Amino acid sequence: MSTLVEVGGADRDDWGAAHPRKSWFDVRPLADGVFLIAEPGHVNNFLIVGEDRAVLLDTGLGVADIRSVAEGLAGKPLSVVNSHYHFDHSGGNRLFDEIAIHRAGAELLAKPAPDGLAEGYMRYTQRMIEEWREYKRLDDTYFHLVTADTLIRPLPDGFDPANYQIVPTTATALLDDGDEIELGGRVLRVIHTPGHSPDSICLFDERDGLLFGGDTINTGPIYAQLEDSDVEAFARSARRLAGLADSVARVFVCHFMRVDNPPGLLREIADGFERLLDGSAPFRDSADSLGYPVREACFDHFSIFIAGEDSRAGPAVLRTRGQLDRDSPVPLYYQLQEVLKEDIDAGHWQPGEVLPSEAELEAWFGISRTVIRKALDVLEADGQVIRQKGRGTVVAPPKLVYGAVAAARE
Repeated sequence: MSTLVEVGGADRDDWGAAHPRKSWFDVRPLADGVFLIAEPGHVNNFLIVGEDRAVLLDTGLGVADIRSVAEGLAGKPLSVVNSHYHFDHSGGNRLFDEIAIHRAGAELLAKPAPDGLAEGYMRYTQRMIEEWREYKRLDDTYFHLVTADTLIRPLPDGFDPANYQIVPTTATALLDDGDEIELGGRVLRVIHTPGHSPDSICLFDERDGLLFGGDTINTGPIYAQLEDSDVEAFARSARRLAGLADSVARVFVCHFMRVDNPPGLLREIADGFERLLDGSAPFRDSADSLGYPVREACFDHFSIFIAGEDSRAGPAVLRTRGQLDRDSPVPLYYQLQEVLKEDIDAGHWQPGEVLPSEAELEAWFGISRTVIRKALDVLEADGQVIRQKGRGTVVAPPKLVYGAVAAARE
């Protein structure tokens, strides 16, 4: 389960392979005394080194041994600061002795994770790894955007996703807004930014103008749809950070591939939240990484997820009890159409009702949209569903049997 990684990666580089690099972490310097320890496609963790000690901002998923990597780079006493309590930022906490978090997150950090969260995230991870092969092929052919630091990596050798666990941990220090973390020649100021979660914080290195945005600032979807998210508090936090933009040189974010960003992103996000609240933001239906339906407000350099109509009740596709067998000789698309057909026949989906979106089916079953569309093609050809522009895939009215119709006319 543990993996030791050299800076820059020692396992390079067969660019013809789906995974030119197989080390779990992407490790690289970002600034003097600042290192990215990323789990590409999942989460970005940051090592911040002073003259006397170092801080690791977040510990990632806990899939591999992040402590060995961080200690090898720091070369001095090391402690952890969690940007918030969520498992993808605290999964490696169990490897460390000193853990600090905002006081609003201490109890949450020590609680067991919700049932199914670990399994759900591993489904998402395996789906990402499977889909990456085609993504890279298309990029190699047409777009040429992928670089060494944006390569998705396979799960480490010896790691079994079926055994992945989210381990509760105990904070040894509590943080408050305005606290200063002294590293020796470098000070990190704590900025409490509730919204994504009640305990969310950013760290600000005022000397060098470096803002570490936690999950308050991101360059993909910003998650404001969770049970303990607060959109109005999020908007206030975003506007507060925008007020610092003139003092910020670079913004480092914890998710997705655009790690290093200009300070103008802070104002864009604050403006985006205001548009969301005043009703002028452009929306589309989407699903988060666990398949929960969300509404997504889309902007030029980021988006914001807010709760969809049924998101608190769980993924819509959970209404189906069917599962797919990847070891079966029966193609996945055929298995999927059989599952959906059985649910329609059983009345789980009523005539005129919209089936789960392709994004929701993709998230829950862990299959590609190509497979999903092929399954829907079969159902449509069989008269089970109708595709309606602007609505999606709708359960068709029951088929009329000619003999029954004729009898009814007699």
